[in-house]
Amino acid sequence: MKQFLFALMLIGFSVSFAAPLYANANQAELPFEAEVFYYDAGGGVCAACPGDYALERALVASVSAVFRHGIHNEQIVFRYYNIHRGGEFSLLLSERAYRSGLDLASVEMPVFFTQDDRYFYGDDAIEILLYHVEALGIDISNAEIEEAPARVIPYMPEDAVVSPRSDDPYNLSANDSVIIYFYVPWCPFCYEIAPIMDNLPEYIMLDGRRSNVRLVSLNWEIPAHGELIEAYHSMLDIPPERQLVPLVLIGDRDLFLYEEVSRYLLSALEAGEGLHTPLFTERRPGSVPVLNQMAIPGSLVLIGVGGTVSIYYWFVKNERRKNQ
Repeated sequence: MKQFLFALMLIGFSVSFAAPLYANANQAELPFEAEVFYYDAGGGVCAACPGDYALERALVASVSAVFRHGIHNEQIVFRYYNIHRGGEFSLLLSERAYRSGLDLASVEMPVFFTQDDRYFYGDDAIEILLYHVEALGIDISNAEIEEAPARVIPYMPEDAVVSPRSDDPYNLSANDSVIIYFYVPWCPFCYEIAPIMDNLPEYIMLDGRRSNVRLVSLNWEIPAHGELIEAYHSMLDIPPERQLVPLVLIGDRDLFLYEEVSRYLLSALEAGEGLHTPLFTERRPGSVPVLNQMAIPGSLVLIGVGGTVSIYYWFVKNERRKNQ
């Protein structure tokens, strides 16, 4: 009996000792997911503008630099939410904080939440998160733990305004190669890629046929354009960290900043990807031509006059028959 009890104790001790290792091994097989909440009072429109707009860029660059190896091997997934840009993000933050037992009144941004409801916040969040990732058994031994190189903001004259040409999106043919460009007039990175947009070819040859190159430019500061831009973000599932300007869409591809636009735009254009650029075909509201406005009332008047004449003619004809 004693030997039997001793064997049970030994098995129990072995299982309890091995369980954490087994749990960590299972967690390491799955991507390590973290939701990053931050506050950018500028709204995160411009990818490289000074002041508050630099926060999102710096945060993404720092996280990418520290966890580059794990992200590249699809072991780590980050999702970014700027709570200034939507009430639903603030609600999501409150829900995550409630689940994790975090008092939001006592923390500073950014706040990281992991899939096991742990949280890290403030200036030391990335460093603490690094230790947590290592504890889960994710291999980041080759990670380049270094500061991301500072992005040099291109020189932009004080009075310069980025105002690219724009073709009419409601006057395009199926054979046109379409490029959609998101910008704001005061963005220095939009100014940097302006020569590329200004020097797009007039047309390209695809399978022996001429395809006119059309550029549709959307200014984020114009409310109607801003709504379209957000619709494109949703339709193409563009991640939050890329929902900034300058951004170029061609086919199902989104090109971000000068590095991607200068490297891939022309080759994608020449490959015929512009033929498949999605367009919202809803007609813009506008004044209806005077002839069109008068068409329906005029038709009603004609019908009314015609009907009246017909009734009068029928009545007169019947009266004449009676008198005969």
